[in-house]
Amino acid sequence: MTEAAICPTCPELAAERPGLLSSAERRYPDHTTKDNAVNKIVYVKAYFKPIGEEVSVKVPTGEIKKGFFGDKEIMKKETQWQQTGWSDCQIDGERLSKDVEDAVAQLNADGYEIQTVLPILSGAYDYALKYRYEIRHNRTELNPGDQSYVFGYGYSFTEGVTLVAKKFQSSAS
Repeated sequence: MTEAAICPTCPELAAERPGLLSSAERRYPDHTTKDNAVNKIVYVKAYFKPIGEEVSVKVPTGEIKKGFFGDKEIMKKETQWQQTGWSDCQIDGERLSKDVEDAVAQLNADGYEIQTVLPILSGAYDYALKYRYEIRHNRTELNPGDQSYVFGYGYSFTEGVTLVAKKFQSSAS
């Protein structure tokens, strides 16, 4: 193996330490520092979709009615959406798209170009196995009292997105 094959961007370093690279050299093979790294990894978290219901609320109209007991503000009923919690199985795709758009715009402004978009998935599952049989001495024949069943389910959801970006190569270099 030649020195250039060990470290093509810095053959003098390869001559000093053949076959031995530090962790920083493995992460940044062009010997950049973290501040001017060629590649950048950005994680964009996905949030669950808000869930709620339509509720009827009284809203003031701005008008005042004079009455026997004094002035009274006139109210009207409106239907408004009110959040009651967060979904446990659906992500907010619109928010994730906006967050990814913002992250890509920031990377582009910093001089990076997106190379890869990786979805990060998580999941959950459960299952059950139930059985019941009658105790008998002779187990060679089936008995209608013997019962068993099994069921299971599983699902996955997007936990976030990892963006891998590469620094633009300037035309001056």
